[in-house]
Amino acid sequence: MRPSSVNTSDYLSPEFYHFSEDSLHLARLVSKEIISLKEPIRVLDLCAGAGVIGLEIVQSHFEKDISLDFCELLPEFLPYLKINMALFLPPQLKNKSRVFIQPLSSLLVPEFKNGWDIVAANPPYYHSEHFSLSPKSDLKNYCRFFIKDSFEIFYETLAHILRPGGKAFFTSLKDGAPNHQKILDDIREDFAKKHGDRVRIEKKGEGGGASIFLMTSLK
Repeated sequence: MRPSSVNTSDYLSPEFYHFSEDSLHLARLVSKEIISLKEPIRVLDLCAGAGVIGLEIVQSHFEKDISLDFCELLPEFLPYLKINMALFLPPQLKNKSRVFIQPLSSLLVPEFKNGWDIVAANPPYYHSEHFSLSPKSDLKNYCRFFIKDSFEIFYETLAHILRPGGKAFFTSLKDGAPNHQKILDDIREDFAKKHGDRVRIEKKGEGGGASIFLMTSLK
C-alpha cells in the first residue's frame, strides 16, 4: 500500500519544469499493470526528470521484488532526482536503483538490450517542424522538444530495451494542432508498420492533456 505520508506536493522539481497530472495518471496506469507481473520486475523511468513517475509507481509495490532505474538527459535534474530518491525511494530499493544521465541513443547498445520489463516515459511532446523553440530557455526547450534525440530514436530505444513480452507506457500530446498531431501519429504508425514483427503499439487511454500509448515487445 502507498504510505500515507507521501504526497505528490512533496516532490521537488526545478524551476524550469514541473510535473503535471499527465505524469501522475501514467504512474497510476503502470502501477496497476505491475500487479499481475511475475517477479522480479525491472522498471525504468525514461525521460525521468526529477523521478516522480518512477517513484510514484513503486510506492504501491513495497512487497514486490522490484527494481527501479532512471534515465534522464539533463544533468540539471540530477540534484532534484537524488533528493526525491532519498526521501521517497523504498529502503529495499536503495541498492537496486541506477541513475543514467545520458541521451536515449546511448541506450542503443548491447549492454541495455532486453534490460527492463516495464518502461514508463513522459517524453517531450512537441516536434520542431511545427513549433518554434523558445528563445528564452534552453532547458525548457529540452523538456518540450527532442533536441539531442528524436521521436524515431525514442521508439527505437523502447523496442531495444524491453525484454520479450515487456511493456512500455508513454505519453503523447492529445490536443495539439491538427498538423502537429499528424506528424506525431505518422512517426508512431510508421515505426509500428516497419517493426510489426518486433513490437505492437496501441492507445491505452487519456489523462490530463496527454494520450497514453503502450508498446509491447513481441520478441
